[in-house]
Order: sequence, then C-alpha cells, then structure tokens
Amino acid sequence: MDFEQYQEEVAAWRQMMDESLRRENGWLALAGLFWLEEGVNAFGSDPANVVIVPGDVAAHLGVFRLTAGTVTLHVGPEADVRINGEKAQEAVLQPDSSGSPTMVTVGQVTMMVLQREALYAIRLWDNGRSQPHTFPGRQWYPLQVDYCLMATFTPYGASEVLTLTRSQGADFEELPVGYVNFNLDGQELSFIALQGESKLLFLPFKDATSGQGTYKGGRYLRAELPQNGLTTVDFNLAYHPPCTFTPYALCTLPPRQNWLDIAIEAGEHL
Repeated sequence: MDFEQYQEEVAAWRQMMDESLRRENGWLALAGLFWLEEGVNAFGSDPANVVIVPGDVAAHLGVFRLTAGTVTLHVGPEADVRINGEKAQEAVLQPDSSGSPTMVTVGQVTMMVLQREALYAIRLWDNGRSQPHTFPGRQWYPLQVDYCLMATFTPYGASEVLTLTRSQGADFEELPVGYVNFNLDGQELSFIALQGESKLLFLPFKDATSGQGTYKGGRYLRAELPQNGLTTVDFNLAYHPPCTFTPYALCTLPPRQNWLDIAIEAGEHL
C-alpha cells in the first residue's frame, strides 16, 4: 500500500462526506418528517396542518392525498408550488422507493414522499436553514492503516430474513447478502453484510465506543463487492449515520450480530 496515496484518498473521501451534509437538500437542511394518514393531509405554514411548511408561505397551500399507496398532490389556486421545477396544481407523486422521486418545491423548501414498507411520509428540506453553514464539520480519528483489513466474503446461504430496526418507524425485514470475516488484533470477527447503494456491501456496526465517543446508535461502513471471495473492511472509513445530525432521518440500526465488544477508535467520532 502506498501510504501517501492512501492518506490522500481517505482525506478526499472525508471532505466529500463533510460536504454531503451541507449541500442543498442535504442532511443538515432537513427540517421535517411528517407521516401521512390515509386520506387528506393538509400542508402549509399553519401549525394545524399535517405537513408544516416553514417560512413566509400561505397557511394552507393544499393537500397530500394518500389513497391505497398512491400520494396525490392538490395545490390551492393561489399557491406557487412547483413539481420538478414546473408550476402545477395537481400531480401523482412518485416516492423515493421508485428511484425517481417527485420533488415538490415551495420557495426554499423542498418536499419528497418517502415510502417505508406500507408507510408513507413527507420529507421536508429547508434550504434557508443556518445549520449547513454553522456546522463545525465531522470529526475523525487519526488515520491508522492497521484498521484497513482484508476480509473474506461468504454468501448468505440461509433463506431466513433478518429483522432490522430503524431510528424511527416500524421494524422491517431484509435478506442479507453474506458475511465478511476479518482478523483484528488477533481476534476473528465477522459482520452480516447487507445490500448497499451502488452495489456496495453495507456494514452497520456498533462497538465499545458507541455512546462513549461515537454515536450511541452505531456507525456505518461500506465495502466493495468481493473479488475472488475477498474484500476490504476499512474502519478509517467508518462514519456516523444521518440520524446523528438530524432528528428527521430514518436510519437502519446495526443488527445484534454486528455488535463488537472491542473499541474501534478509527473513522468518525463525536
């Protein structure tokens, strides 16, 4: 391993992770999470609405109508509401689970439908918030190459699904993709691997630092898909889930099988 090149790559990745929090419609711009009920869900600045829109907007902008798993937007005649950038009065909204969610904007506020199993919610960003500008930045342990580990990958052979918990909302079930096994300080350890974004392995975990220097709910780690049964588990790339920074995120919490008794003083800390 070229250590200087490795340092540069990790530094660039950490900078990207910091910027991802601050970007438009990023985690620090989140300002609301509103669960929808079947039927009419009013939105606007009035606190009596189901979806409360911040800023200088009308008390009643319209409604989100949830009908048997379909969310339809109905906008009042005087409201300036945009659907994917175009002014509209009515539209069927595609949720995030579709892969191409419909973006609803009112001034600096952006909204999107979230689907989690049979539940639906409106995620709301306020890009006028001060948090993206005042956030002091993510904090990281010093880089330690001993925490960059070669790991073996074993496909998940069982058909039994894993029950996972979120920071909010109902539990859900998912079929793991396999196990990663690695050796750290002479200990043979393993994680259950879940399917991650961009075809990466997703390894949520807890360790002895959880609640004692790192987020109590655990941290996240991604790993490349295995080549010839091997991948890399690099704890220098461990990072906090978004629910560390906002109460409006829905974070998958680490399964009990991914709890470690040892302290991993690498990656992100508080």
